[in-house]
Amino acid sequence: MENFEIVRDNDTTLAFDGELLAKVSSNPNIAYGNSYSGEVGRWQILALYKTQGGKFICERINHTQWQGKRDSHAAKVCTSNKRSN
Repeated sequence: MENFEIVRDNDTTLAFDGELLAKVSSNPNIAYGNSYSGEVGRWQILALYKTQGGKFICERINHTQWQGKRDSHAAKVCTSNKRSN
């Protein structure tokens, strides 16, 4: 297990022991191939963690290279694998 801290905009930081299950990223560069985000200068990183207690945490970071704009950070804790309607 590893210790993680996930910063969230307008919310508390999540600190937990767990493991990183998956992490993917789009790319802000149209010439970079099939991972292009669709917006020049903007891209997303998505990560999925499993806590030591068995919960899942989904993290999303929206990055920007635009002057005057800032990155945004969000994460949600999921306590089960059931889908909500």
